[in-house]
Amino acid sequence: MHIKTLQGNDYYFALTIPQILLIHPIAVYLLSLAEQGIELEEWINQAEDKPLEIEAGIKVTKEEFNYYYRYLLFLEKNHYFAEAKKYELSPTRYDADSVKNYLANTNQIIYGATHSCSLECVYCGFGEFYVDCDSRGRKNIEPKDAKKLFDYMTELFESDFCRKLNKKVTISFYGGEPLLNMPFIEEMVNYVKSKKVKHKDFCFSITTNGVLLDKHLEFLVENRFRMLISLDGGERGNSYRVFPDGRSSFKKVFANVGAIKEKYPEYFDKFVDFNAVLHDRNSNKELTDFFRTHFGKDPLISEIKRIGIHPSKREEFDKLYKKMYTGLEPQDIINDIKDNDRILKTPFVKRLSSFLNKHSGFVFKKYDQLHSRRENARFVLTGTCNPFERKIFMDANGKIFPCERIGQQFSLGSVDKSGVHLYFREIADKYNDYYKKMMTKCNACSNDVTCPVCIFFLDLDMDHPTCPEFQKEEKYKRHLADSMSLLEETPRYYPRIMKDYQTE
Repeated sequence: MHIKTLQGNDYYFALTIPQILLIHPIAVYLLSLAEQGIELEEWINQAEDKPLEIEAGIKVTKEEFNYYYRYLLFLEKNHYFAEAKKYELSPTRYDADSVKNYLANTNQIIYGATHSCSLECVYCGFGEFYVDCDSRGRKNIEPKDAKKLFDYMTELFESDFCRKLNKKVTISFYGGEPLLNMPFIEEMVNYVKSKKVKHKDFCFSITTNGVLLDKHLEFLVENRFRMLISLDGGERGNSYRVFPDGRSSFKKVFANVGAIKEKYPEYFDKFVDFNAVLHDRNSNKELTDFFRTHFGKDPLISEIKRIGIHPSKREEFDKLYKKMYTGLEPQDIINDIKDNDRILKTPFVKRLSSFLNKHSGFVFKKYDQLHSRRENARFVLTGTCNPFERKIFMDANGKIFPCERIGQQFSLGSVDKSGVHLYFREIADKYNDYYKKMMTKCNACSNDVTCPVCIFFLDLDMDHPTCPEFQKEEKYKRHLADSMSLLEETPRYYPRIMKDYQTE
């Protein structure tokens, strides 16, 4: 697959190896002739001896054509022009042991401390837009059940299924607004700290709307909580995040964050981050400018969840929703980031990381990959994480999920007074069935290898779900060209991207 970057350089993408090659314009010219059905060796033999101008200012001799023709033959011999293979998904892509392995090596245990919240954000995933969530109310998590899950996980951490060298596991608190159930958080932190688990160290994090931070800050700082504060920018940008009586929450949250920065500056620099939701009252640029100006940080920018919308609310939702990449043209990013680290926080960087991991030919997850041909590799369809590989989430109802951001219909287990209920064979079967549904769509998509879409954000009730990131070849070429254009302008960020944004 041939692409040209904004800087005018030509590359060839050997998708089955994979590898990226910078190629000479003469090779590009010959490839274009081959695509027209011209037999290159015969064409070169019949060419005149005088140089042929293939582009303005580029004149090529017959000898040079011969040289690059032999070069292309060498690439062909080494499978550079092979058709990308499409694989049938094995019905045993996941089995009970593989799911258990992923869980035993997870990085994070998340507790939905409460369904209660101090705000009523217009776009809340549990609000009026959505039909794929349980009724909420003011239910709190049962501490006994939360401890059962932790004990269950520590047994796995100490079992032969746990092979991960990384010792750190994060215990996280989510909501609703988790600070409304501070007694549970304190009890759980003390419980975790009282346990000695072989080969594992535990740390803590919290996702909060920031309203109650002034009341509980000392405890969070003392226990070195990593803090993700939800704030959508300035007063207008944050205007969908309101109190139940409709009042703006901006001034309260802004003041609480300012107090952390002033009172605990080192903690603020190291442990505090921001999540901003993109919608019709803000923009990528406005969000980045706001957080850089006031807090010296770049936010994590996320989209509003776009599945599970009530049919009667679809039109209203569509007015509010804004796609992550709206207004983000590669040239605009290049102009903005040449002299700073902004690329590392743009929404584009995760795609850039995935692009490097899957297309560069120089990323190996396991040592045995160094001895096998990459064109035989099988990739998991969609951009979905393996079940429980990154995290496990328990909500206030005792339901277990592979992630805190997905709909209630995707529960994979539960915790109650009788124990933890996770049936790995059933979980494996669910995942295998989900992927079978996507087989036809994914096999027709050029972006199947670096797909960013989580399968749980698709309408899996359909026999053949649609996908918002589906790409035919021409659209995929633009995506590849955009990625290479960014890399050409920012080569010094390559090590950081590969280290900090590793994809599975």
